[in-house]
Amino acid sequence: MISIEEAERVILEQCQPRAPIEVPLLEAGGYAVAADMRSGDDVPAFNRAMMDGFAFRAADATGPGARLRVVDCLPAGKAFDGELPPGAAVKIMTGAPLPAGADTVMPKEHCREHPDDWVEFTETPVAGRNVAPRGSELAAGSPLFAPGDVLKASDLGVLAIFGFTRVRVYPRPVLSLINTGSELVDIDQPLTGGRIRNSDMYSIASYFRKFGYTCAVRGIVPDHEAAIRSAVSAEPEADVILLTGGVSVGEFDLVQTAVRAEGFQVLFDAVAIKPGKPLVFARKGRQLLFGLSGNPVSSLLQAARFALPALRRLAGWNRPHSMFVTATLTADLRHRGDRAAYRPCRLVAEEGRLLCRPVRDKGSADLFSWRTINGLAVLPADRPELAAGELVRVFILEPFQFLPPE
Repeated sequence: MISIEEAERVILEQCQPRAPIEVPLLEAGGYAVAADMRSGDDVPAFNRAMMDGFAFRAADATGPGARLRVVDCLPAGKAFDGELPPGAAVKIMTGAPLPAGADTVMPKEHCREHPDDWVEFTETPVAGRNVAPRGSELAAGSPLFAPGDVLKASDLGVLAIFGFTRVRVYPRPVLSLINTGSELVDIDQPLTGGRIRNSDMYSIASYFRKFGYTCAVRGIVPDHEAAIRSAVSAEPEADVILLTGGVSVGEFDLVQTAVRAEGFQVLFDAVAIKPGKPLVFARKGRQLLFGLSGNPVSSLLQAARFALPALRRLAGWNRPHSMFVTATLTADLRHRGDRAAYRPCRLVAEEGRLLCRPVRDKGSADLFSWRTINGLAVLPADRPELAAGELVRVFILEPFQFLPPE
């Protein structure tokens, strides 16, 4: 049995992104950039008016009561033809380029317009005021994104500003999910003879799909070595194979035997985490394999805590690690054993504090208790008890969502 930290280190060491691809800008959200990207232009690309008003040379208006001749009106998107004459001003809108020679904008509320194309200022002008100089936000050639940066929606807007139509990114890995267990039946089948419905397929496949990963579901495989070997060998195109069930030490736990027989090197088979101790991680060439627990809670925790960071690293992320926050416990938590315990909880933002409200559960098969949670409180192996009021580290399962106060 190895520690959680060692397991994560071993897993990420085995993950290398595939060759980059190019995708249209509109489809690039959520991908990791595969090349340095730099700005091609200054932003703004011209001296830009920051307010509606009048643009002029500060030297032409030295105090309140200054009067200038209005020679044009510039909405956003229109440029002045030539250089602004001495003693002149242009009416200008927010976002429009200043004429050559102009260096200041007087807001319209400090201006008195006259019908004979003159403007009078009611305030003393301040040179350079209300103007965004060319390149003041970003200079041409400035770094935008580096390899491994994951593009958010706002990042696509940034790239659009600079005219990028396609982006070089790392492709997302392809997953195959195989559920082992002779006790399993499809969800549309009756429960007879001690059978149970295959819930793992739905929770795990949907979990990864929520993060944008393709997860092909291959159905149920019985607890026979030959059947497991056949299912694994039928997935040569998968970057990652996920199996559930059959990873403990019982007579019918045959996953580890089967994958070894298929040529996989097993790198570890147990992790000091509760729930979820039995966890097989193996490699064959470029293909990775996770053998997850068959218990619904354990398998989903293992998928989130260990498999998801692997997928992110395979997808080129430079920060693939799991997300944690710190919150204040609202009730005592206890655990027994020599493994870190992950306990279901509700994170609630209340009066400026992040609170962790423990949720009672009945063990590694109790998926029902997870219906109302948004995190898992982590009890360290060397801390058998945490008291209400103490700070606790909380593992975030899915894209984070604060819950309202109860």
